[in-house]
Amino acid sequence: MGSLKLNLAAVMVASFGASFAYAADIGSLPLDPDPAPINQPVELGTGWYLRGDAAFAKDSMPKISADLNLLPNTATRNAWDVGFGGGYKFNNWFRADVTYDYFAGRKTNGTGGAIQCPDKYVILTLVNQTCSVYGATRTHRWATLANGYLDLGSWSGISPYVGAGIGFSHMDAAGNVNYFNPNGSAYSRTLTNPNTLATTTYKYDQTVRSKSYQIAWALMAGVTVDVAEHTSIDFGYRYVNLGNSKGVLASTGTTLSKTMTEQQIRVGLRYMID
Repeated sequence: MGSLKLNLAAVMVASFGASFAYAADIGSLPLDPDPAPINQPVELGTGWYLRGDAAFAKDSMPKISADLNLLPNTATRNAWDVGFGGGYKFNNWFRADVTYDYFAGRKTNGTGGAIQCPDKYVILTLVNQTCSVYGATRTHRWATLANGYLDLGSWSGISPYVGAGIGFSHMDAAGNVNYFNPNGSAYSRTLTNPNTLATTTYKYDQTVRSKSYQIAWALMAGVTVDVAEHTSIDFGYRYVNLGNSKGVLASTGTTLSKTMTEQQIRVGLRYMID
């Protein structure tokens, strides 16, 4: 009996020793490599932004008559402009964007000088009467510009900058010309020439329209103020040259070319998408 107990004890000691040795061997082996990291969404990039702007402007534009002929002088008036765009900030010193602006339309109207209108035939002679002329013009302008800006550093969230842009402008103009009888009614006559028996209708109620595209460019300077995370306000000045508007002075046949410009005080909001 004692011999059996001794044998069991020997087996237990041997098993324990073997287990201990095996554990020691495992401890000496290198650990398994870290598991593969879980895939994370990849960020496509930072620096993209959206912007919106509004401006008070001094608009220098040639006067345009109702028949869309340019008048000799250039008129300056108060105006406004709104725009939007998007761009990319490459680093702390340079950014670029593309903007689209609408410039306030201009309307002109008034009564022009007297003009002789065919009135009737007396025997075989066409007799004229004096008509008054009324005209109205409406113009609308847009511009698309690619712009680059040099940021000049940042102090407490305030960053001055200078910039320039180039692109094209589009002007859409429409005019109406109407003639009126001395009594104020709209002029219209249908007359038959007694010599040829040909019938002609005289009615001066015409609409003319003109569209033009011009090279446009701009210079700007201002400061950007950080107001919240991803959001800043832009205060700036911009000079815009919208190209030349060409026409003919009706009274002399002289070809005219006038430059359309604006000087703007702008306020804009810029939002970083990242």
